[in-house]
Amino acid sequence: MSETERALRRVVLVLDTATGAAGLIRAGGVLAARLRAELGGVFVHDPRLHHLADLPGTVEVLRGSGRVRDITPDALARELATQVQRIAGELAAHTAAPGVSGPVLAQVRSQAELAGQIEGADLLLVGKRAGGELVARGELGSMASRLARAAPCPVVLLEEQTPAMEGPVMALVEDLEGGIEIVALAERLTWAMRGALSVVIMGLSNGEASVLKSELNRRALARPLEAAFHVLAGPDLLPLADLVWRSGAGLLAVGARSALARRHGLGALVTTLRAAVVLVP
Repeated sequence: MSETERALRRVVLVLDTATGAAGLIRAGGVLAARLRAELGGVFVHDPRLHHLADLPGTVEVLRGSGRVRDITPDALARELATQVQRIAGELAAHTAAPGVSGPVLAQVRSQAELAGQIEGADLLLVGKRAGGELVARGELGSMASRLARAAPCPVVLLEEQTPAMEGPVMALVEDLEGGIEIVALAERLTWAMRGALSVVIMGLSNGEASVLKSELNRRALARPLEAAFHVLAGPDLLPLADLVWRSGAGLLAVGARSALARRHGLGALVTTLRAAVVLVP
C-alpha cells in the first residue's frame, strides 16, 4: 500500500509568526473532522527574530501607523508566548469536534526538531507568508518550500485568506508513475471536500493522454474512476487557472516536483489559482 493509498489519520498544522493561524486552524479542523483524523499543531520559532531582538537598538516600524517601538528579548518572548497561547486555545477548540482526537501544540526551534514532530503525519497544512509587524512576519514562505520538497507526506499550501475547504478537487497529472499517487490522494480528499473529482492531464500527446486515462481508470480506488478528464498542452499556468476558476475547484493536487511547480513556483500556484494546493511527494 502506497503512502497516499493509506488512510489519512493524522493531520498536522505547521505554524509560525508568519501565518494567519486562525484560518489555517479552521481549515485543518474541517479536514480532520471529515477525515476522522487526529489534529496536531507545531509552532516553529524563527531564530532570526531572537537574534534581531538581541542586537542593541533594534526597533520596529509598525505598518500603517508608522509608529516606532523598541524590540527587546523580553518583549519578543512575551509576544511570542501570547501568540502561542492563543494558537493553542484555537487548536484545542477544534479538537473538541466529533471524530477529531486532540493534540498538543508542540514548539520547535530547528529543522531537526520539526522533522521529529511531523514524523508519522499523513497530511501537513502550511500557510503562505503573511505581511504585518515583525512578530507577524516569519519565514514560513521558505519553510513551506522546504517542507513541500522534503516532507515525507503530502503538504497542503493555503493562502492567508483560507478557502472554505469545500468544492471540487482537481488532480494534475504529468506522467503515469506520479499520477497514480496524485489521483489516489485526490480521491480521498474529494470526499473530505464534499465535491467532485476531475483529472487534468498536462503536457502529453493525445495518444499518451488516452493511455494514461485508461491506466488511471484501471488502477483507480473506485471502479471505474468517477472523474472528469481534461487535457492541457503544457505547463502553462493561465490555462490551468482558467479551468480551476470555471470549475470552482477548492483544491488542486499536484506533484511536488512537477514541471508546473518548477516553472512557476509554489507561491504563484496558490495565489493565481485561488485554491488550496496539495503537493504530493
